[in-house]
Amino acid sequence: MLYKIEKAPYIDKLIIVMDLDRAKSDISELKILEKLIKHIKKSKDIHLFLTLDDFEDWLRFHFVDNSKNNKTNFYKKLGYSDSKNFKSSTNDLYSQILNKGGCIENAEKYFCNIAVFCNDQCEIDKNSLNNLTQSNLYYFRKLLEQYNGI
Repeated sequence: MLYKIEKAPYIDKLIIVMDLDRAKSDISELKILEKLIKHIKKSKDIHLFLTLDDFEDWLRFHFVDNSKNNKTNFYKKLGYSDSKNFKSSTNDLYSQILNKGGCIENAEKYFCNIAVFCNDQCEIDKNSLNNLTQSNLYYFRKLLEQYNGI
């Protein structure tokens, strides 16, 4: 990603959404991600959103659930038998979540109190990689509102 950004600098805004699982388990991937973050920190028009373990971890917390909130239950709640079935049919995913009673505010409330690897100021907290799950996507709506107000 960094190579592509440096090769062809974007004139407009760029939003990157990535999983943190590879950076957590591979030191060379972590170093590459840190370089990307340093580059992004210099720009006002590039934004990075990271979720650990993967994007489904952000999505499943759109639901408040007193039972064990795991990916299997998330897939079943949306009517899918497993992750393969889910990933093959994610058209209009946000509407699917809303129709089953989920909402972004639930995920924002859940994740805003968990230490994240990269915050909205592109400050890195390596210790946060010890968290089992995290996401800084709760900054996303704030970013969209900021751009919408321009």
